[in-house]
Formats: sequence, C-alpha cells, structure tokens
Amino acid sequence: GSCTEYPADVLDIVAKYRAEEQAAAPSSKTLSAAGPQSGQSRPPHSMLLRDLLGDRIRRHVVRIRTESLAALNGHALLVAYVEAWRRFGFSILAIGSVFSYAHTAWYPARHRGDGTRVLGECIWREALYDGVKTPLIRACLDAISQDRAGEVVERHVVRAVAESFTRLSGQPAQPLLLYQSHLESNYLRKLEDFLGRALLRCRDEARGDTSAELSGTVRLLQAEVDRAEKMLHPSTSRPLMKLITSVIPAADIHRIFGEVGRWADADAEPELRDLYWLPRPTHGGGGTP
Repeated sequence: GSCTEYPADVLDIVAKYRAEEQAAAPSSKTLSAAGPQSGQSRPPHSMLLRDLLGDRIRRHVVRIRTESLAALNGHALLVAYVEAWRRFGFSILAIGSVFSYAHTAWYPARHRGDGTRVLGECIWREALYDGVKTPLIRACLDAISQDRAGEVVERHVVRAVAESFTRLSGQPAQPLLLYQSHLESNYLRKLEDFLGRALLRCRDEARGDTSAELSGTVRLLQAEVDRAEKMLHPSTSRPLMKLITSVIPAADIHRIFGEVGRWADADAEPELRDLYWLPRPTHGGGGTP
C-alpha cells in the first residue's frame, strides 16, 4: 500500500530502520553465495538489525510517554493512553510486516510479525507503562468510583486500558498476571471497602423491612456486576463473585433471602445458591454467561 496508509510515527520508524538495514546488511552477492538454508542459525547482522529496530521503537515509545502522557492525570490520561496504545498497535503491525518481509530468508515463518509484536509490547511496558502506571491505575479506579457514584463515565475507555494490560505481562503462560496484580486486585480491595459500607446502609435504610433490604441489596450488587462487565476484563467475574459472597455473612444471606422462597440448583455453593439473580462464573473463570 501507499505510505499515506501509515501514520507519521510508523513512517519515521520504518524509514530509519530501512536506512540502517541497508548500511548493516551484507551485499546481495554475499547472501546469494551463502544461500540461507533451512535450519540455519540467524546471522549476526540480523540480530544487529533487530537490536537497531528495538532501539528505534524504544526511542519512539519514550517520546510518547514524555511528550503525550507524562503531564496528564485522570480522564485525560486514560483517553490519551488508549489512543497512544491503539496507534502503537497499528504501528507495530506495520513495522512487523516490513521487518519480516526484509528477512523472509532468515526468520522462520512462525516468528514473522508476531516476534515484532512481542518485542514492541515488551518495550511499551518497560519504557512507557512502568513510567505512568501509578497515575494510570489511579485514573481507572477513580473512574470506576465515579461511575458507582452516578457520574457519567466513558466505560469503554477504562475497558480499553484494562484490555491493554492483558498484553503486557511478558509471560505467555500467564497473560493476565499484570492485569490481575496491578488493576484487578486494587479494584477488588476498594470494592470490598465500599460494599461493607453500602450493605450496612441498605440495612439501615430498610429499617427492619426484609423486602426493602433485599431490593436494595439486589440493586447494589447487580449494578456492580454490570459495572465490572462493562469496565474490566471478563476474567474479573469470578473473583468478583467470590468477593460478593464473602462480604455478605451466611447468616445475613439466609435472613435476607430465606423469605424469598426461590432457590437455585441444590448442588451450587450455599452462598451462590441464594444469589440466584447474579450471573454465575464459568468453570473456566472466563466471564459471565
């Protein structure tokens, strides 16, 4: 395609990469004489070019952090981060196409493109995310609290930030590790504090009316389930369910729900059995049905 299909940041990185590729690569005559063969080790110049590409991407990512994100907080930071991440994802795919095309003789097909994506995401975490994670996570948690308080919040922006975290763990076997340890754990901790106060408020406002207390509790918890579904990664549904059933004492569950007369399947956990109106976590822990 034409160069106009790529944003300026892609063109800048690709142009610098191609210039250094031409300077570092051996001549076509040398390559023809050597003839890359199946299973042959990657030659030193390819490793050098990969390092050069990584260096260019790192400089680009650092520029994004210092010029576009470092001075921001709150909603402005969330919006700018999501846009930068979107553009970077497109950029790294475009660069990966160029990089793999230039080295089809040296890189196994399974490494083309994907290897450049992994390299880019690793650099993004080290050179950008680690520098803004504290205000970024705080902005996510503040947005969730604002939504809970009834303020108008762009839920999809927080969801996009959460989704980006699942690409930054650096551990293919545990892709959710960074998301769970940095965002989900903080969300659940804050939610536990909130629910403790909110459930007491439901009880006080009901003034002994079990039906009113039931209605208030149902509305409160249903709203939180919907909030997590719209603003966080689907994997959060399972720990959220565990938290909800842990903050409501079993005695209160039976006291509140005992008069309702509707019970779910008998083989469910006692706590979940009473909360028949909540979406059940799947056995695989991946979202709600």
